[in-house]
Amino acid sequence: LANAEGVAEVPLIPIVTPGLADVVVTKQNGQPYIGTVLAANPDGPFVLLNDHVEIELQGNNNSKVDCGEIIAVETEFKNWGNSDATNLQAVLQTSDPFVTLTDTLEYCGLIPSQDSVRLENAFSFIVDDMVPDNYEIPFNIYMTDDSGEEWNSEFTVKASAPLFSFDEIIVDDASGNNNGRLDPGEVADILLVCSNQGHTAAPATRAT
Repeated sequence: LANAEGVAEVPLIPIVTPGLADVVVTKQNGQPYIGTVLAANPDGPFVLLNDHVEIELQGNNNSKVDCGEIIAVETEFKNWGNSDATNLQAVLQTSDPFVTLTDTLEYCGLIPSQDSVRLENAFSFIVDDMVPDNYEIPFNIYMTDDSGEEWNSEFTVKASAPLFSFDEIIVDDASGNNNGRLDPGEVADILLVCSNQGHTAAPATRAT
């Protein structure tokens, strides 16, 4: 809370990971101020994942990570430190059972201090056919440079899948007594009203 001179002392929980921190200033019936500030400037290089984009190498091209698809990860790494990171390499890791990693190693080379590098198709993985809908897949990127420094960055990828719902089951016993029930000795058709509540299409759907 600001004093009469407009000065506010804001206690902060120590920030152990360098990067940009959001600064939001609000006032009743006032327009909020939203900005950013560099949270830390560590001695030496300090490299973190700054951005990532998932690209379908093999899929339905709906700009989502869907079950059964082969996905590439485009990454941007930034060096928040005050010296260059040289001969940087990054390794993609996950122990999630719904993912098979296919390309885990990327050589990033030199990232100057306060600069970034963007790498297309840095990593790739296959999403399992049985991944649940709206499932968050956890990943970790382990990075090292030739000075022996080590850094970790974590991120998640949301996977989509069909999610079937049987809304109605109808017994068509018109050849029997037509009472909508399956009675002894009747031959009837079972009609299912099915919907897909998931976040991706379900092509070539079959029911058994």
